[in-house]
Amino acid sequence: MSSELRATLAISKSEAVMGTSRTLTMPGGRKVTVNVPAGAYDGQIIRVEDAVSTLLLSLSIMQAEGSAFATGPNSDDLTVAASNLYLQTPSGSIPNPYLQNTPVHAQYPYAQSATPPPPSFYSQNQGQPAFPPSSSKGAASRLLSPRNIVLAGLVLLLVVAGVVGVVVFTRNNPAGNTNVAATTTAVARAHITATAQAQATATASFIAANPNPYPPHRGTLVLSDSLRPDNSNNGWDRGGACVFKGDGYHASVSSANFFNDCLNTKTTFSNFTYQVTMKIIKGNAGGIIFRADSVNSKYYLFRVGGEGIYVLSQYVDNVGAHSKILSRSFCLHCNLGLSQTNVLAVVADGHSITLYVNSQQIASINDSSYDRGQIGVIAYPYSDPTEVVYTNAKVWTF
Repeated sequence: MSSELRATLAISKSEAVMGTSRTLTMPGGRKVTVNVPAGAYDGQIIRVEDAVSTLLLSLSIMQAEGSAFATGPNSDDLTVAASNLYLQTPSGSIPNPYLQNTPVHAQYPYAQSATPPPPSFYSQNQGQPAFPPSSSKGAASRLLSPRNIVLAGLVLLLVVAGVVGVVVFTRNNPAGNTNVAATTTAVARAHITATAQAQATATASFIAANPNPYPPHRGTLVLSDSLRPDNSNNGWDRGGACVFKGDGYHASVSSANFFNDCLNTKTTFSNFTYQVTMKIIKGNAGGIIFRADSVNSKYYLFRVGGEGIYVLSQYVDNVGAHSKILSRSFCLHCNLGLSQTNVLAVVADGHSITLYVNSQQIASINDSSYDRGQIGVIAYPYSDPTEVVYTNAKVWTF
């Protein structure tokens, strides 16, 4: 007995009037062709059967038409939006007006795990975060209160007495002072060594507790970033269309003629698994970029729309019309609509590129155009301003 699957198929008004056909990818990679008859209506159910499963498609007629719909889920890819030319670019790179190359403050890349990672766990081992200065008029007023002035005077007297005692002790006990200094240095070194060992143990435990969940199930976790805001710097673009907020990393675009990308400019991966959680909160589509050369605008782009269409493209420059679509179909495993969570992943192993949504494989292709590069996320419009929130980015390399 065949299993029953349900999904929504988005079509335009003209397609509803004239009729159309779509090729969809079923679980297991099987391809089926769906014929939409002329005169189709919103909510109409189309039944497609094969030897393994029955697919019940509910038609959803999109309101956008004309040139606006020409940038829809089945159209050629858009051009990446121009960035703010007045934003600072990383040292050593060439400013590119079509890519966001701004520095970023990313948060501690803690992943949700029973084993807490050590501070600043990241493939490049970034330094400890700085704490932002806090100052306000109210704080200044509290510091200048009479009670605080008296306390400050007492503290000052104690400090002066301590300094005098140390001077007298040092003059009368030069050998003892040397011994104290040596003991203090030894204790400090022992503490540093113990701390480094504890952090190394925590890192190893965290990596072991987070194996690669995608075939071939190998590799080492080198990046785990919850994409929440703080003061560390893990390489993600920040500024303009790329903003860290309390709920995650926001990528946005206000024009329907371009898409915006937000790259991690400190990453360079060759063979890897890259996973991130995506939520479209406004507009049309989001997705990921991988093996990116941000200077020359060359990369792979995997996008998924709220209507359920996914597209994998190869960009050869900063003009969307020059891009090549490598795979496109309907995603049966996607959670459709706004504010729905979808976990996107790509396994890039040599020439093999395999795409996953919510732990389910949706496509696998072979392409040798690019073999290494940066990773990133996108906001991709069809006809509406678009904003997408990303959390929990992970990369395993092998």
